[in-house]
Amino acid sequence: MSTYDMIVKEGESKAQKVFEELLAKERQRAEEERMLAVEERMRAVEEEHQRAEEERLRLNNTILNLYRIAKMPVPEIALMVGIEFEYIEALIAKSEQEEKKA
Repeated sequence: MSTYDMIVKEGESKAQKVFEELLAKERQRAEEERMLAVEERMRAVEEEHQRAEEERLRLNNTILNLYRIAKMPVPEIALMVGIEFEYIEALIAKSEQEEKKA
């Protein structure tokens, strides 16, 4: 093998090594970006779940206040808040059971 061929082969080897290093860095960067995107989506989902839970609790409190304080009948509450009659009855029953325990 001539000196020229050895130099060319060494240059190709170095170029391949540099290419592989760059490719590894690019893969790592892409993986980090993907992980950040996944974490962001998970945070957004968690925030949405938290908002939904807070809204559910507010609605439940409103229903219980209408029933207890305003002495509103269950069918009227159901029409007012747009919730099924059975859900409201179950909520009231559960609340009354919890009050008896306390």
